[in-house]
Amino acid sequence: MSEKRKLIAVCLSHSYEDSHSAFVSALCSNAAKRGWKLLFFNSFPDFSNQDKYDEGARSVFECINYEILDGMIIASSTFHDEGLLRAIIQSCHTRHVPVVSKDVV
Repeated sequence: MSEKRKLIAVCLSHSYEDSHSAFVSALCSNAAKRGWKLLFFNSFPDFSNQDKYDEGARSVFECINYEILDGMIIASSTFHDEGLLRAIIQSCHTRHVPVVSKDVV
């Protein structure tokens, strides 16, 4: 019988930027070596405007099903919304999902 593959969520914004895409590529490469699956939650805005567009983009992170996750990586430096970061981290803690915050430059 085979072991269940680990499912790790990755939360970030602006994944299309060069420095962020290098981070994403490194994650994908390392996850593949370990037999892990990655589930990406990405937004185009970084939430610095706090407008209706940002509000709509926030809904991407409301779709996270924490019950199926084995862990989460948050690219915290890609967000400009401390409240959103705290909410994601709190949801992980409440559901006993290990969470790591990583600055991406």
